[in-house]
Amino acid sequence: MVLTGWAGVAGSSSVVFVPSYATVVEIPLRASRAGTSLRVEVYFDGRPADVVTVRDDVWHTLVLQVPRQGSAKRFRALELRVRESSSSGEEPDLLVGKVRPR
Repeated sequence: MVLTGWAGVAGSSSVVFVPSYATVVEIPLRASRAGTSLRVEVYFDGRPADVVTVRDDVWHTLVLQVPRQGSAKRFRALELRVRESSSSGEEPDLLVGKVRPR
């Protein structure tokens, strides 16, 4: 799923495009249900950038340094992949707020 500036339900995998001038991005994340823990892998342009754990249905802001790039692309792909969940039964969704480049 490709998300726009203000996002919503990311599901198990989603991509947000950020301007190439960004050196830092702020990514609001939360699980869709209380008592849930999600392991989220973060990638820039297909390369691993971070792994975070999102707990509960409270917003947490991930502040991430953007790796330098060697190309003249106007935008960079920021991908979020949910790899593990602590919930039983139906898989909870990852919710993503508006991604803010700086």
